[in-house]
Amino acid sequence: MGISTSRLAFHDCYDLLDQAIADDRGIRVKLESQGSATQFRMRLNQARRLDRQDNKEALPEDHPMHGRSEYDKLTIRLFTDDEGSWIHIERLDTRTSEVESLAAWEAAKRKEAVADSEPTPGLRSQSGVSLIRRRV
Repeated sequence: MGISTSRLAFHDCYDLLDQAIADDRGIRVKLESQGSATQFRMRLNQARRLDRQDNKEALPEDHPMHGRSEYDKLTIRLFTDDEGSWIHIERLDTRTSEVESLAAWEAAKRKEAVADSEPTPGLRSQSGVSLIRRRV
């Protein structure tokens, strides 16, 4: 039997998704096993899918939520620790990270590689040959 397509089958999921949206960072839910956590994550994702579908049917195409879900702001991940299996339902808008251009990063790495291969001014061997600086 496949997963239900009735919104009524997911009231527990919508309750948890609403709690995660309302919290500053999100919530976590303990489940009895890794298999239960995997199954419940599937149900949470199906609830989001149904919410998107309902919004697509109920809202005009020019509406910002047409085909989207308020729950798209969340990520759902599985964790296992000494206490058991957990589902973390986290808000994406509270994640902090460093963003850097890949082009700028690659250019800096190339420049660094060139600098590492150039002779160090004034650094010469006893025979007068320029020495090259290398990283260790």
